[in-house]
Amino acid sequence: MSRKLFRYVVIITILSNGGLMLIPSCKSSGEKSARQETKTQNGDLIETQKEDLIETHKNIMRDESADIDSYVSRRNYKVTTTATGLRYYIYKKGTGTLAVQNDFFVQMNYTVSLLDGKQIYSSDSTGAISFQVGKSEIASGLQEGVKLMKQGDKAIFILPSHLAYGLTGDGDKIKYYEALVIDAELLSVSETRP
Repeated sequence: MSRKLFRYVVIITILSNGGLMLIPSCKSSGEKSARQETKTQNGDLIETQKEDLIETHKNIMRDESADIDSYVSRRNYKVTTTATGLRYYIYKKGTGTLAVQNDFFVQMNYTVSLLDGKQIYSSDSTGAISFQVGKSEIASGLQEGVKLMKQGDKAIFILPSHLAYGLTGDGDKIKYYEALVIDAELLSVSETRP
C-alpha cells in the first residue's frame, strides 16, 4: 500500500444495528476535528459528512490509481484498463478456443503479489485454484479477468482494492485498501463441473 494512503485515517465503527460508518480524518494526530459524525433521526449521515466521506474515498482511489500506473510504467506492461478499473495484460496466448463465461468452471495457477513486489499467495504452495465463475468468493477483479482469458493463456491482472478485498482485507495477508497483482495461468475451462 502506498505511503500516501497513510495520511488518510479511516476509523471503522460497527454500529449496533450492524451498519458500517466510516469516519475520515485528514488531520494530524494533534489536531481536533471541528466536526463530529452525527446522524439524523432516521440514521442518515448529515449531507456534509457524506460529502467528506465521498471526497476522502476519491482521494484514496486517486492515490491508489497513481500507484498502480507507476507500477505498470516501471514494468513496461502494455495493459488494457476495463470500465471497472481492472488493468490486464495477456502476455502468452494459449491454444484454447472456449471463452470463459459466468457459471463456467475454471482451474488456474496463480501468484498474488502486492504493488511493492512482495508475494503473498501462490499456487506453488497451495495448489491450483478451481472455482465457478460468478458464483464464488474469489475477488471480483479476478472473476472479471478470467472472463478475458482462454485455456492456456497467461495474464497479469492488477486489481484496485475495490476489485480485490476493499476496506476489510482478507483477514490474513491482504490489508485494507490493498491493490493486488495476480499472475494467472488458465489451466482448464469447462461448462460443467469437472
